[in-house]
Amino acid sequence: GGSLIEYTDAKHLDRDAVVDIECDIWIPAARPDVLHEDNVHRLKTRLVIEGANIPVTQGAEEILAGRGILCVPDFIANAGGVICAAMEYRGATESQVMQTVEEKLRRNTRLVLEDARKRDILPRQAAVELAEARVRKAMESLTLKRRNRALVEQLREKNQELESLVVRDPATGLFVVPAGPISSYQTEADGYSFDLDLF
Repeated sequence: GGSLIEYTDAKHLDRDAVVDIECDIWIPAARPDVLHEDNVHRLKTRLVIEGANIPVTQGAEEILAGRGILCVPDFIANAGGVICAAMEYRGATESQVMQTVEEKLRRNTRLVLEDARKRDILPRQAAVELAEARVRKAMESLTLKRRNRALVEQLREKNQELESLVVRDPATGLFVVPAGPISSYQTEADGYSFDLDLF
């Protein structure tokens, strides 16, 4: 295998000339800032799928939107690698990974484009807001899990403390709590219940 430059049955163009080739879908997938304010006006396409990271500047995305050219943001279009890595880490099979990547990319693209159309905003703005909302939800969930773990630990400690206080009266068979730090208690024949100010 030689270099693509050595291929003779084709017209050789400068690297930047790829922007001038008319097509239905244009996918910059190699390097950042390929499309910018100085060359975006030359693009002749209906759809841009950002395969690389930040291949289109914000200003160029705004110009594309003004021309009616749809632009799917990079972290929506090229999220497959991150999804794949996370699934491989969990031991997923290749078919599971491919199915999940397809489902997530389709779903996220649909959500972003529908939101952008509905609110008349750029797809990137819709994508950023979707990502921020998901991060906030994940952080809230993590905080809640941490609080729950702390609560469970407090309950375990209180339970051990209570078990050391509760005794069974041999004469009646009732569970009783001797006078002490517990503010109120109730004895029952088959168990015990407490009205405690634990927290």
